[in-house]
Amino acid sequence: MQVQEAIAQETDQTVDRLTTQLRTKNIHYDEVRRVDDTHIVVRNIPSDQLSDFRDLVSSQLQNVWDMSPTAGEPSSYTLTMRASAVAAIKETTMQQSLETIERRINALGLTEPTIQIHGRNDNEILVQLPGKAILPARGCDSAGGQLELRLVEDPSPYPSQTAALAAHGGVLPPGRNLCRPLG
Repeated sequence: MQVQEAIAQETDQTVDRLTTQLRTKNIHYDEVRRVDDTHIVVRNIPSDQLSDFRDLVSSQLQNVWDMSPTAGEPSSYTLTMRASAVAAIKETTMQQSLETIERRINALGLTEPTIQIHGRNDNEILVQLPGKAILPARGCDSAGGQLELRLVEDPSPYPSQTAALAAHGGVLPPGRNLCRPLG
């Protein structure tokens, strides 16, 4: 799940839609460009078309983007994605990721898994599989996605790879791996 990628994709799609609408309405401009994941700049809108541009932004982008003059650039405007829109994209992305993980776990036939949004910013998904379930090979590495499930034997994380190896006598048992922190 890549929340930032979803936000960036929405911004890219808005640049495309806005460019198309400006052309359709014959509103002249020099450039429509994504500045970063939540900002778009529209450069050099002629003053006699400013009202049409404002109407377009208001009607097409009103609940997602706010418009303000671009500092130091006359006749240019910056569109900023609203915090509520960022939150909505984050929520949708997390929910879709949660549903995808649930479908994949349920397809393995495991009983009573815990799959829930977790973390300080609700930006992580906790997956717990009770008991000593051995996952079929098809569940561990899927060519169709990035989900990888592994049995955790040590419930506490280690501060480093060296500490983890020291706890196991310097060698991990065959078929075991060290967990990497999520992030």
